Amino acid sequence: MNFSGSTASALFLFALCAFSQAPVAQSANIMFYFGVSSYSHRNSVWPLVTALAERGHNVTFITIYKPKEEHKHPKVREFFPKEFEDALSKMPDLKFEDMINLRINEGRFAALKMATNLPSWGLKLCDVFLSTKATQDWMQHSKFDLVIIDALFNECGQGLAHAFGAKVIIFGTTSVFSWWHDAFGFPAESSWIPELHLSFPYPLRFHERVISTLMPLFVYYQKVWSYYPQLDEIFRKNLPASAKGVPPVAEIEKNT
Repeated sequence: MNFSGSTASALFLFALCAFSQAPVAQSANIMFYFGVSSYSHRNSVWPLVTALAERGHNVTFITIYKPKEEHKHPKVREFFPKEFEDALSKMPDLKFEDMINLRINEGRFAALKMATNLPSWGLKLCDVFLSTKATQDWMQHSKFDLVIIDALFNECGQGLAHAFGAKVIIFGTTSVFSWWHDAFGFPAESSWIPELHLSFPYPLRFHERVISTLMPLFVYYQKVWSYYPQLDEIFRKNLPASAKGVPPVAEIEKNT
């Protein structure tokens, strides 16, 4: 059968248009790192987790809480190795279950106390999690394209993302936390908005504005002078050989 040039061109364009309408699916390997967290944070993020899994992505969820029945999903892998669970049981100071009751009973000072403990919790959890043999084996045989981390000092996920060459998203369950103001350039409107964990009543008095201004600065320098150097050391010690030459956490964070 012979076709004229115009007919052949028309058939080619028709085929091109037909194939361009065909659905294209691309599956990604996605990790949620919710180490320092409360169970309520799982409640907040779970619709996103299940939606990604239902769309064909390979989703792994990491937290210190075993899922309740309503949060068990056949397409979501929960990575909580027994070795990690045993190590946590020997660290009684890493207990997050009472976060809500503590805030209800003690108010803003309890929230401030928890905020000041978050960096040390993040460091201890990261060191324990990365150093266990089960995690070491898992890192050697896993690949991720995206790591989504809870905003509560879970920069351990930043190190994992670097090891896997993955992108990073931070998932926040509320307003911008004090420790993100300087890291990502969110201005702290401390002249009229109270610091998140202190919840001063409106309108702010002078000393409350001063405290709301100084709090993000205190947290930032705590990260830079103490938290980041210790986390750098944990990464150097525990990340796989393929991730040698890990840059400082502050540099990895800029790829968020």
